[in-house]
Amino acid sequence: MSFICVSLNNNTMKTIADIKRAFTVGSKWHTINHIINKDFGIREISIVQSNQIALKTEHNGVITDSWLSFPKKTNTVFNSDTSFTIMSDDGRKVLTYTKAE
Repeated sequence: MSFICVSLNNNTMKTIADIKRAFTVGSKWHTINHIINKDFGIREISIVQSNQIALKTEHNGVITDSWLSFPKKTNTVFNSDTSFTIMSDDGRKVLTYTKAE
């Protein structure tokens, strides 16, 4: 599986506000869950709320919404202009999101 990283309107992701601006309905994100060591591939955002988003997720052939609450700044590592990782309170990687097209 491959994915293409794209710029976020020539802005860099350095804050939670940048993440919120980048998470728009219809945008696609490559998702990796480090806890269960699973690459979820590219998923599309279906719902955006002020404190969380929903990503379309296929489970047993059925597409459902999988919810993500926006992380705290202290639990976020910005990997690049288009990618960030959510960390646990004890410093372990939990989820990595990379903007895809």
